[in-house]
Amino acid sequence: MSRDTMELVATVLHELAHNTLYVKSQTPFNESFASFVGYRGAEAFFRARRDSIDARRAAARWRDERTLDVFTRSSRAASIRRTPNRPPVTASNGRARCCSDGRGRS
Repeated sequence: MSRDTMELVATVLHELAHNTLYVKSQTPFNESFASFVGYRGAEAFFRARRDSIDARRAAARWRDERTLDVFTRSSRAASIRRTPNRPPVTASNGRARCCSDGRGRS
């Protein structure tokens, strides 16, 4: 089989997971859960078919997803820490006005 086949199986399982469990207003949880089910389910599917190559591909993709998630969280936290406190945009501080009444956004 090919990498495309592994991705197709993982995607189908991912979408089925959304139909099985969905928590309103919890997008990060919903996507993490569906990704876990998709890739780990694909791994189990291919192992049951004795296709160790695609099973390893699915396991590797799940590891990649976890690594990306850790990187994304740490870079987002670093970005939040580095964001300077900026004064609101007003006509008096030399910045362009952003509102028709002259008040800046806060």
